[in-house]
Amino acid sequence: MNIPSQLNYWYSKNKRTLPWRNSPTPYNIWLSEMIMQQTRIAQGLPYYLKFKEVFPTVEMLAEAHERDVMQLWQGLGYYRRARNLHHAAKQVVHEMDGRFPGTYKELLQLKGVGPYSAAAIASICYNEPVPVVDGNVFRFLSRLFGIDTPVDTSLGKRIFYEQAAAILDHENPGDFNQAMMEFGALVCTPAQPGCKDCPFSEVCVALRTGAVDQYPVKSKRTKATPLYLNSVVVQTSRGLMLQQRPETGIWAGLYGFPTLETSTKPDQRTLSDFCEQLGLPEPNKEKRIGPFSHQLTHRSIEAHFWVFNEPPARVKDYTWVSNKKEISNFGLPRLFERFVDKYIFGTREKPVPSANE
Repeated sequence: MNIPSQLNYWYSKNKRTLPWRNSPTPYNIWLSEMIMQQTRIAQGLPYYLKFKEVFPTVEMLAEAHERDVMQLWQGLGYYRRARNLHHAAKQVVHEMDGRFPGTYKELLQLKGVGPYSAAAIASICYNEPVPVVDGNVFRFLSRLFGIDTPVDTSLGKRIFYEQAAAILDHENPGDFNQAMMEFGALVCTPAQPGCKDCPFSEVCVALRTGAVDQYPVKSKRTKATPLYLNSVVVQTSRGLMLQQRPETGIWAGLYGFPTLETSTKPDQRTLSDFCEQLGLPEPNKEKRIGPFSHQLTHRSIEAHFWVFNEPPARVKDYTWVSNKKEISNFGLPRLFERFVDKYIFGTREKPVPSANE
C-alpha cells in the first residue's frame, strides 16, 4: 500500500475547513500552532478568531500591551504560551523586519517555537520537506507500524521522527503533515478509533494483533503534586483588590489575589503570619470560602479563599476593580475567575469542590 498517496486522498475528502487552512500565511499558521498546542480545535478555534480580530497582523500583536494579550488568552491555560507568543511577535517585528523566518532551522529561533511547530510552519508555508510529529502522529504511526518504543523517551522520539520522515511526501509536505495530524484527530483517535472504516486497516499492525488500545506506549506518567493555595480576597467600598502574580510559577504574570502557596497544608500560625504581612487581621473560619479542587497538568490544587471587608494596612502595588465588566479587562486564572463570578458578582452560594480546568 502506498501510504502517502492513500493518506493524501483521505485528507482531500475529509479535511476540516479551518480559517488558517483557507489562508496559510506564516502569521496565521504560527498563531494557530501556538494556540492549538495542548488544546482541542473546538476549544481553541474561538481564541484564534478573537486573536485575528484584535491583532490581524504580527505588527499589531507585537505592539500590544502584555495585559491585553493575557486577557485574550484567559481560559486556555498554559499561560507561558501567551507570553512566548507576545515575545516571538516582537522578535519578528523588531529583529526580523516584520518577516517570519523562512526555514525550519531559523523558525526555531522564535520564542516558544519548538521542532513540531517549526516543522508545521516550514512545511505548510514554505514547502520545506520536514516531518511533523505531534500526539496525533505518534498515535497513528505507533499503531500502523506497531512501534512499541515509548513515545516519551529520547529514543522513541527519534524513531518516530525517522518513521515520519521515511513516509513523508516530499512533493507536498505541508498537506501530508496536516493529513497525518488530521487522521489522528478524526479517525485514529485515543478512544474508540474508527478502525472499521480506516483505509489502513489491512496493514495496521495494532489492529491485526488486537492491540489498538495499547498504542502508543508510554514509559511513565507524571504524577500531579499537591499545591495548597490560600488567597486573600479584599472587597471594600473601593472595589475588589487584585494583584499581578509573579513573573515565574503557575499563572505567571496574570492577575489574582495575594496568595500563600505551600506544598503542604499550612497551619493557623502560617496563615496568621501571611495576613499580618499584608496588614490584615487574624483569619478565622467565618472568613473562609472553600476548599475548591483545581487540576493542572502537574499540580493538584486545594484552594481556600479568605474574605476581608477592610483594606490592608500595608500599601502595595494593588489594582482595584469595581464591577464585573472592569475585571474582564484583566487576565485571571480560571480558578480565580470562577470564584469572582460566583462569590463576588454572583449568588454567593455554599461552594462545591470542582473546577477541573
